[in-house]
Amino acid sequence: MCTPVVHLSEMLGEIGAVLPEGCILTDVGSTKANICKAASEANLVSFVGSHPIAGSQKTGLENARADLFEKCPCFVTPIETNDLANCEKVTDFWQSLDMNVMRATPEEHDQTLAHVSHLPHFLVSALCHALANQPAEWSKGSGQGLRDATRIAAGSPTIWRDIAQQNRSEILKALDHFDVESKNLRRMLEENDSENLFHWLNKSKAYRESIE
Repeated sequence: MCTPVVHLSEMLGEIGAVLPEGCILTDVGSTKANICKAASEANLVSFVGSHPIAGSQKTGLENARADLFEKCPCFVTPIETNDLANCEKVTDFWQSLDMNVMRATPEEHDQTLAHVSHLPHFLVSALCHALANQPAEWSKGSGQGLRDATRIAAGSPTIWRDIAQQNRSEILKALDHFDVESKNLRRMLEENDSENLFHWLNKSKAYRESIE
């Protein structure tokens, strides 16, 4: 199932009612707790949640490419009612597309993605929103760095509105963690604490290099 995440639970009920025996159902949604809860409540043992993490800010068939999934991570999020064999088949399917599969609970998935995907998108969107309220001439002085840093803000507003609706509580927790760092940065600047700022930047640099 590849519908917007806000429609997945509804689609699950419709498809589950006519699903042939032995047919495995999965999805590619960016949030997992709600859809997996719906599958569990419906006792739909043939549903195994998935989330291939690939693509870009661009959408639509015109942006498809054959190597989209290669070497990218993919979450598989089993629920208690799942048949283990079905989980293995879904895992094998994504691995056959050369994806690096990780198993997690739906809740673990949503917590992780709130920090490493959802919050980054909204932070970058907030930066773009702030800059959009400044003089237009400012953008003429920007370089490649701003374009690189804000690329993901060009993603579909509809998709990201729906993700926020589905994973709101975890995104808020992630935002709390970010607020700690934001206040820390402000304190270092206000106190002209260049030594700790240097160490802070070094730690940030090391993390960025670790995810290459």
